[in-house]
Amino acid sequence: FGYEREEVVGRPIHLLVPDWSYQIPRVHDEAPELAVSCGSGRECIAVRHNGDRFPAEITTSLQAEEGILITSAIRDITERKRTERQIRELKAHKELAHALDVTHTMIRNIDGTIRVWTRGAPGIIRMDGGGSRRRGLS
Repeated sequence: FGYEREEVVGRPIHLLVPDWSYQIPRVHDEAPELAVSCGSGRECIAVRHNGDRFPAEITTSLQAEEGILITSAIRDITERKRTERQIRELKAHKELAHALDVTHTMIRNIDGTIRVWTRGAPGIIRMDGGGSRRRGLS
């Protein structure tokens, strides 16, 4: 994120994730050595050394063996978010194209195998009790 190791180790998490909120879960008195996973894979907004904000995922764990130790791993998920947005946009374009497709299109190979069949294609072929009948096809 543009920081040197010495700039972040031992510093408050708010340096990297200003809006981060975390409540320490209660660790059972009889098993303080238990490590508790908290906030696994939570999405947040993190800040680079230069002040740029970016989407991140933070995984936090709590250890309470000899006092409380909170460990966090922060991962830049900018590329994942960009890919997710592209997938949503492509799905929306596909749905729109399908909704607008009113053409009657059927494309066959020379052996008769259908290669393309649009939503309007049933308008080309009429089905009856004896099988399919072709209309306007040769």
